[in-house]
Amino acid sequence: MMNADVRGGTRMHNYLIFEAVVSEDGIIEQGSVRLTSGAARSAEGDIERGLVQARFTPGRLNDAPIRTRVRIRFDFEAEGTNWTRYTYRVLSR
Repeated sequence: MMNADVRGGTRMHNYLIFEAVVSEDGIIEQGSVRLTSGAARSAEGDIERGLVQARFTPGRLNDAPIRTRVRIRFDFEAEGTNWTRYTYRVLSR
């Protein structure tokens, strides 16, 4: 998807959605990351490598940490080749 900004340039907006399992220790379990949708496929490998290095707050049940399947959405906004911004959020646990 492309949008024109007020200066007349173009910005590209894309996203990726991943599913993964977060362990009781808050670490993404090896081999559990799966891309479920999105249009920024060229960023898939970089994001996946970053996810396995990230730390999360694990799910909880009866006040004890538990393994939790999560869906995480990454939104990208790029202008030209010099500027990229991204945000992410956990969509569901």
